[in-house]
Amino acid sequence: MNRPRSCPKILLLRLRATGELMLAAVPCESSRRCVNCSQLRARRLARALRVQAEHSGLKLVFLTITFKPTLGVTMRNVGSWRHRILEYLRRRADAACIPLDYVSVIEAHKTGLPHIHMLLNWTTVRAARRIARDAVKGSHCVAKLVRDDHVETYLSKYVSKQGASLTSSRTVARCAAQSVARGLYELVAVKPSHMTVAEWLDSLNVWWYDFVES
Repeated sequence: MNRPRSCPKILLLRLRATGELMLAAVPCESSRRCVNCSQLRARRLARALRVQAEHSGLKLVFLTITFKPTLGVTMRNVGSWRHRILEYLRRRADAACIPLDYVSVIEAHKTGLPHIHMLLNWTTVRAARRIARDAVKGSHCVAKLVRDDHVETYLSKYVSKQGASLTSSRTVARCAAQSVARGLYELVAVKPSHMTVAEWLDSLNVWWYDFVES
């Protein structure tokens, strides 16, 4: 997984307060094709999950799930197993009247068997491990309490591997997006990868002296 040609993206933005135009280079945000952006997104989601944990009063738990070979879990069907784990957690969360906030990544392990790594907010480490283990029919589950402030490092090293799949709950994704945008700018246009900046601005009838380059 390498940086694609479309990274970074070139955006034409308008400052809401003054209407001034500016160019900005931002990550492409492709967690499947771009290693730099996948790690960036994982770190941002993990930090947002930490914020949600502090607001809800829940513990931040790191889970690693290694499937039993007899289950026949592969990279093709591991997505359905992740869905199964989340459904088990969601039912317990609904019963306990707590939110299900999480970030997870599927790792293509060197053994050929996929692993699932998950950060989630839960009541106790033991309870999170028990529910996950029930969902995966007794497969090996390791759970630990995240005590340090470097929560973003727990997942970022896994998403750099080929085939890694990163997902999160909507609440966490929304929190991460709000921490970046803050509503200061309005998106005007995104530069196509096949055009130069000059060609793109000419097609938009935007003159070079109309904006400040950032």
